[in-house]
Amino acid sequence: MNLVDRAKVLQGIAEVRQGLTFCLSLPLDVPGGMALNPRRLPPQRYATLRDGKSAGAQGFCWSYASEDPLLTDVVCDDVLLMNTQYSTQWDSLAHMGSSFDADGDGAAEAVFYNGFRAGVDVLAADEDPHALADWARFPGPSAGALGIDHLAEHGVQGRAVMIDLEAHVGRTRTAVGYDQLMRILEADDVAVEAGDMVCLHNRLWRHADGDEPPARRRAPACHRQRPGRRRPTPAAMDRRLAPGLPHCRQPRGRIGAAGRPGRRGDAPPPPAPAAA
Repeated sequence: MNLVDRAKVLQGIAEVRQGLTFCLSLPLDVPGGMALNPRRLPPQRYATLRDGKSAGAQGFCWSYASEDPLLTDVVCDDVLLMNTQYSTQWDSLAHMGSSFDADGDGAAEAVFYNGFRAGVDVLAADEDPHALADWARFPGPSAGALGIDHLAEHGVQGRAVMIDLEAHVGRTRTAVGYDQLMRILEADDVAVEAGDMVCLHNRLWRHADGDEPPARRRAPACHRQRPGRRRPTPAAMDRRLAPGLPHCRQPRGRIGAAGRPGRRGDAPPPPAPAAA
């Protein structure tokens, strides 16, 4: 993120032409099941519990009038329990490290990005012998300086580029090396610059999700059917979800801040002056 400076943000903003927006995140319950990773459980959603006079009552569609007849507010609060890498995610620099002889002393040590060490900078959690569930046995691990929270503090806005791998290599397992990647960029007339955010399109989630229709992909996250209700058909969901709204299409080539396709050598105009 040290390359995403003010100039890079302005370059991304200058790409905007139509003011269109699209979401790069999947619903929290996609891809569904545990086919991609058996250790990552699907999200579970619950209503919170009230305290005080209404201790133990469900905190969803809960009326304050149950405690004070003069109050008219009705509140809905819920809680989500999920694996942070189940659906769309930003891997931190502590997600994967390597064990090797980094000190030249003949002994291997676990090292992460830029020399940060396991057990020193990236800390595993101590076991809680009183945990009530297996997933709660190791509370409070810390990625330290490599945590994704630092990315959130900085904010992510700039110029983005999409490389359409699926269009060139299909869905079979393929090792794409530097030379092949350069040929793909040349074929699609895509230019990648320092500080760009590169998105690789491979349709992996569609393979895991069974190519469900667009309506399903726009459905609310963690959707659960009420007992006795039938799941609506895709056609019915299409009518229910923004009727007449065209489906978003990802253009090939360079993508600016609002999804504008671009071409190599397509210089953006200078940004309009704005108040600080």
